Amino acid sequence: MAFGEVWLCSGQSNMEFMLHEAATAKRDIPKAKNPNIRFFDMKARWRTNPVEWDAAALDSVNHLKYFKPTAWTVCSPETAKDFSAIAYYFGAMLQDSLQCAVGLICNAVGGSPTEAWVSRADLDAQLPQILRNWQNNDFVQPWVRERAAQNTKLATNAAAQRHPYQPCYLYESAIEPLEQFPVKGVLWYQGESNTGDYAMRYGDELKAMIELWRGKWHQPDMPFLIVQLPKFGIDAIEDGGWPLIREQEWRVADELEHVAAVVTLDAGESNDLHPHDKKTIADRAFNVAMDLVYGQQAQ
Repeated sequence: MAFGEVWLCSGQSNMEFMLHEAATAKRDIPKAKNPNIRFFDMKARWRTNPVEWDAAALDSVNHLKYFKPTAWTVCSPETAKDFSAIAYYFGAMLQDSLQCAVGLICNAVGGSPTEAWVSRADLDAQLPQILRNWQNNDFVQPWVRERAAQNTKLATNAAAQRHPYQPCYLYESAIEPLEQFPVKGVLWYQGESNTGDYAMRYGDELKAMIELWRGKWHQPDMPFLIVQLPKFGIDAIEDGGWPLIREQEWRVADELEHVAAVVTLDAGESNDLHPHDKKTIADRAFNVAMDLVYGQQAQ
């Protein structure tokens, strides 16, 4: 048994990005031996890759059984290598600085849009248009709808079939089950699936999500660290809403108390949506956490 700080690390594929994929993996994995760091790794049963899911997968998704059963594990090279790189680096620095146990919950889902992480009641109250016929709804990014349609192509009842990208699905399957765990704060890295014509609504969705999660844990001031999207060197992407997402992330951090944006504009890669240098991003998130949450200057 351990007592300490628990951080929820969530978002989409850049949060999901595992330590063994990171630029410094060969150096860092052998050093990942720390009994004072624990992982609660919520991995998906089925990735949202461009494939058609079979009947068993579709049925499980409909019953909110999208994530594999998991339990707390001790940080070791074996457990760390398949855990979120950013979450691991962030947690290791916290543990070293605070000298207490640190628990890290990761439930990131590649490609997931923000609306999937918000409850049905909150969407209905604040953004009801997103809930209507979501797979044919212009309020949901086309890429999100197309990938969901591909995964669910074999569904016998398309109208009733659920998917992790569906509005409110990940809140119901990944956030509600976590109410048993006291959480110190949230490290959030997402936004790529809310770009394009939908970027201007991102701030409103993100604010709704933050306020919802704070209410879920009965912590109105629960800290949120928002990792801004990095620079990506393809003009079509940058012109397609990434700067607007960064602007919305900054606006939310400015408007809500105990929320901060982690700047990563210079930490991207020109030909890869998934920067491999996750240590730099984690370093910045750690520095922000030490200042915003713990009132200390990072050493």
